[in-house]
Amino acid sequence: MSSIKLTADSGGGTFEIKAPSSSSNTRVLTLPDTGNITLPTTNGITEVDHFRLSSNLTNSHGDNTITNWERLSSSIVAGLAAPHGTGMSVSSGIFTFPSTGKYVIFLIMNAQGGQNDNVQIYHKVTTNNSTYNIATGSTEGQNDASGTRMISSPSLSFIDVTDVSQVKVLFQASSIGSNSTISGGSNLATNVMFIRIADT
Repeated sequence: MSSIKLTADSGGGTFEIKAPSSSSNTRVLTLPDTGNITLPTTNGITEVDHFRLSSNLTNSHGDNTITNWERLSSSIVAGLAAPHGTGMSVSSGIFTFPSTGKYVIFLIMNAQGGQNDNVQIYHKVTTNNSTYNIATGSTEGQNDASGTRMISSPSLSFIDVTDVSQVKVLFQASSIGSNSTISGGSNLATNVMFIRIADT
């Protein structure tokens, strides 16, 4: 088996590349001709963060930015790992990204739906730190049935964060009837995950 080993100049470690031991296992490593590159760590996933609502939202919160987010860390439930990397920052319900890149945002809305009511949570994105537009949203409800029932709806957005000072996201609750609540503060709380999956 052939190999190439590089040793640091003074007292550092080594880096070694080895060829496959079988002649049938030819492998090719091609570096892009785009200038200097840095190889990703942890399989390329450098940022993951996870938040939940800390308390229920009622009809008094309708059409407002959701502000009561708390990080789902090990201080909430033992074994939880958020954040991985620097993590998101949130102020008055507005999330700021830790670095540029392309992010997947996955939200699960859990709620108690009242009779003949539906509830929504919208993903709203700005690219100029000012004007927010709806990217997607979760919506669910019930018709005709009496009482309330547990409802749930996922939503997914894919955001290109080219400038962390300009590209931000918030979540807006909407259409919460007097007999409906969006769930928070428990293991069935509405929650949102941010995953950086690529460079911008």
